This record gives sequence, structure tokens and C-alpha cells, in this order.
Amino acid sequence: MTDHSDKLFFRRQYLFGPEPYCPNACWKVQGFEQGFFLSAHEDVDSYVLSTSQRSLALIGFFVDPFHPEKSSAEILRGLLDNLSSAADLMERTAPLGGRWVLIYKDTDHFLVLNDPCGLRQVYFAGDDNNFWCGSQPEIIRQVFDLKRNVEPLLSSFVKSKGYGWQEGAWVGPGTIWLGCTHLLPNHYLCLRRMVVERFFPVEPLPQVAVPAAVDESARILKNSIEGMALRSPLMLPVTAGYDSRVLLAASRDSLDRVECYVDRMGIIEEDHPDVEIPRQLTASLGLNFSVLNSEERVPDWFLRLNRINVTRSRNLPKSRMIYARYKDPVAAININGNASEVCRNFFDKYLDLVEETLPASRLAEIFFGEGTDFATREIAAWLKELGDVDPMGYLVLDMLYWEQRMGNWGGHFPAEQDIALEEFSPFNNRRLMTLLLACPTAMRAAPDFELYRQLIQQMWPELLDYPFNPAYSEKLSLRQRIRTFLGGLRG
Repeated sequence: MTDHSDKLFFRRQYLFGPEPYCPNACWKVQGFEQGFFLSAHEDVDSYVLSTSQRSLALIGFFVDPFHPEKSSAEILRGLLDNLSSAADLMERTAPLGGRWVLIYKDTDHFLVLNDPCGLRQVYFAGDDNNFWCGSQPEIIRQVFDLKRNVEPLLSSFVKSKGYGWQEGAWVGPGTIWLGCTHLLPNHYLCLRRMVVERFFPVEPLPQVAVPAAVDESARILKNSIEGMALRSPLMLPVTAGYDSRVLLAASRDSLDRVECYVDRMGIIEEDHPDVEIPRQLTASLGLNFSVLNSEERVPDWFLRLNRINVTRSRNLPKSRMIYARYKDPVAAININGNASEVCRNFFDKYLDLVEETLPASRLAEIFFGEGTDFATREIAAWLKELGDVDPMGYLVLDMLYWEQRMGNWGGHFPAEQDIALEEFSPFNNRRLMTLLLACPTAMRAAPDFELYRQLIQQMWPELLDYPFNPAYSEKLSLRQRIRTFLGGLRG
């Protein structure tokens, strides 16, 4: 590889195991306890801290919305200095945002957990005598022999229309490689036994009045963005939708460090509401706003390189944005509204479904637009492992989106984007998500999403003067145009 491609090889990725991994000069290696090593690319922050009783490693970044001035290293040190147990670690990370993986070891525990939606991904392979954990199956394959999974049900699934319609969204903890498993949200990996354990939810949703939930949620969002803006310039895509409007409101006090934009990706028309509404809104408030158009086709060499880096790396319209950021690098971190959909009844926006009538086969249809035997099997296994969450106030459809949609599809694009850009999702915060989920379901439903309107009213009421997602009468809707694009790629 050339010096330039060295920088891109497994960029922003990591590997943890019994030997150092240092493929080129862009990697650093830190020792962990008992002969283990944390190897990480130089463009992802990594720390290893120890006391006489325990060790704690961080890959990625934290933000503490209750102490936005603290750095990731300071937050990590505070965690280590005050920990009493592994359970304490999980409780103390609940208010933290960011995109992160933690490795923890004491006399009784040796485990890995990651951020609430698994946006900094964890894959693992091996057994308790020889295991590896990494950011992707592809990096694990550099040090551990993995065989391709040729199961007929899986082969049919990846050829299905639903798989294509949903941008190659995965379901379940498995991968295309036998023996390589994905750690899904709300679970941790016990490295001593190489088993996955659920740690959330175990308690009912908090009992909180809506005004109090709105107040604290607004504080978490605002301070999370402020904390990140203290470290780096930020880029915020603004569309006609609710998520980006909430995040724009939360950015109000940090806009001197935030660039607002929308990217047409070569497929969105100039007069589309996702371009025109934010353009009018920002102009009326005197805000800087850029309309980008990453329309250049992604070259084959770049696609091949990202397929080396990321299992099942895709070529989508939004892949053009990744290539554009590679060609024209920016120092900023991109803000993303993902994880918000967990709290917006994504799989039942209008509250039409009765959860008691939703077997795994129906959930697979809701997820993919059609059922497949593979998806039905994986969702059935997930339902059994999830158990009865209704007494705790959680809805199965919300948990399905959180753990299966966000844990798989949600973490996939940030991994693909790591070759060019780091990303931050302010909604990816366990305390915030439980606060929003504790509010009445009707307030989280379409078409008005009243809870989100109250958040905007609290943080920047003038942003409510412009419509949300107005109808667009162009011959093909944006969703149809993307599906046509994907169909062309598959055909």
C-alpha cells in the first residue's frame, strides 16, 4: 500500500486481543492486563487506565451533558476512580453520550460494552482461550481464520427485495462469517466465558411528568452539542424533518462552531422541502447554511477499499457524501439525528398496530416490507431473549428499532463513514432515550410529534414557524428515487 492508502486502511478502527496488531505506522498499540493488547488507528481516540484493582479502556469518545466541559479522558478517569463494580459501570455510563466502546477488567469481571445504540460497533470471535474483539469482522479476519456462512436461509435473505429496500439492513447478532458475532445494544460481552448478557432494561421506565422530561431532555441535547463544540467544529445537516429541527434548536448556543448544511447527493431536487425549508428557515434567522451536492459517482477503487474495511460495505446515494468528505477533508465532526427514531414510534408512527398480535413473522414484515425465513427466525430468537418488557413500560416495537434496527443498520453507515469522517449522534444517550420513551406514546406519534414540538418550543420556539416534512409533488418522491437507484445497483 502507498502511504496514502495506509491512512485509510481500517481507519478509525480497533482490535483487542492476545497480540498487538500494527499493520502500518498509522496504528498504535497499548498493553492491557494479563497479556492483552488494544491496537487502534491513530484517528480514533483510545485510552487504557489502571489502578491496583481494575483496568478500563476506552475506544472512541464520551460526552457528559451534565459536565460538558470534561474531555473523554477526564470522564474515563472519573469512571475508573469511582467504580465499585461492573454493574456500577453500566449505571454510571447511562448519562453519557458519544460513540464509544469500553473494556473493563477487575478480579471478578472481564467485559466489553458500547454506547447505547452500538454506533461504535463490537464484533468478536474465538473462545475464552483465544478471542479477538474488533470494530469489524474484516479486521478480525486479519488475525483469525473465519469461514464464510453459506447457510441457504441467509443467502435467500441477502437476495430479498426487503434487504435491498432497507439499504442492506441486517437482523440478529450473526454475520456473514461463521463464528463471528455482533454485540447488539443493551448487552455486554463477558470475555471470561465468551457469552453475551443483557443488562438493560431491568427496571421500569422512569416516572416523570412531561414538562420535567422535556426540561431534562433539552438540557441533555444542548449540553451534548456544547460539549462536542468545545472540542471540534461541527457539521449539522438540516432538513425539513423533526430530528434535525430539534438538533438545530439544541445547537442555538453553539452555532459559532456549527456549520449547517444539506447535501442533495445528486438525487434531491433544488426545490425539494429538505432543501427549501431549511434554506428559508436559516435565512430568516440570519444563519449560515450551505446546500451541497455530492453528486460524483464513487470510484471503484474507493468502494473496494471500504469493502476491505467494512463487512457488507454498500454503494448508496449517501456513499457519495463519504467520498466527497474524503476528497475535500474537513476537521469537523458530523452531527446525525439517528437514534431519535427509537423515541418516535418509527415502526408504528400512527399507532395503528396492536402489539399483542405481532408474532415474529409480522415483525419481520414490518421491518423489511416483506417477510423472510431468516428474518423471522432471528426476530423470534430476539423476542424470546428480550422477554416481557411490557410491565416495565417498554414497547416491543421500540425495542425492535433500538436493538435490531439501530444496532445493525444504525451502526453500519458510521462504520462506512469512518474512512473519511467522524460522526456524533446526540440522541444516542441512554438517559435521554429513557426520558423520551417514558412520555405518552401518543405524544411521540405522527403526524404532529407533539413531544418534539415541545422540545423545540423549549429551546428555540421560532423554529416552529416553518412546516415539517410538507408534501412534495415532484413525479418521484425522494424515497422512490432512492429505491430506483438501489434497484439499479442490484440489477
